[in-house]
Amino acid sequence: MLPLDADRRPICEPFLVSRGTTDGVIMHPREIFKHAIRWGANSIVVAHNHPCGNPTPGPRDIAQTKSLLDVAEIVGVRLFDHIVLGGESFVSIRESGQLSFA
Repeated sequence: MLPLDADRRPICEPFLVSRGTTDGVIMHPREIFKHAIRWGANSIVVAHNHPCGNPTPGPRDIAQTKSLLDVAEIVGVRLFDHIVLGGESFVSIRESGQLSFA
């Protein structure tokens, strides 16, 4: 997770919120936004990797992002993007147009 200020500049170095297994990760919104609020973030970028090398977001990635967007609206810390890394490439869920980011 990377906390950003109002000008979308990083407030600190990115840091690990959760560690997954080869087929999943628990990325609970409470843990992500706890850190965002602690840092006084205006917005955040979250990212995770797909060990298989294919960065295409799956249904669980989209559902998790939707959950983060819902919580972001409630707590007032914008989810700027969710990046999925795989192999030598990445996919921005924001840019993919699969969800509406505020």
